[in-house]
Amino acid sequence: NLLDDFLLTYPVFMSTADLCQAILGHYYKRGKMKEEGRETLLRKRTVLHLSSQWILLCRDRLQDDEQTKLFMKTLSRYVLDDLYEYPSLEKELKELQKLLRMKRRQ
Repeated sequence: NLLDDFLLTYPVFMSTADLCQAILGHYYKRGKMKEEGRETLLRKRTVLHLSSQWILLCRDRLQDDEQTKLFMKTLSRYVLDDLYEYPSLEKELKELQKLLRMKRRQ
């Protein structure tokens, strides 16, 4: 799958810090034209799916990475802030929190 290929090879062309910033930037993307609520929700869900896949796929390599831990905590806070406006993000938030707990146990 193309997403898995990207997530496994990103270190060739960008740092983990750059990837974290890019993901957070897309989550809170502000365009010149106002997005519709549905488009915003879809974009946020896509970012959360990518983030979950990244953590699951690369967990061994990212296990002790402080940048990744900070990224996951920040993204979780962003999603918590958005729950009022987008209550359907609750499922994605639970998945992200589950991954955070898994990382802590390891």
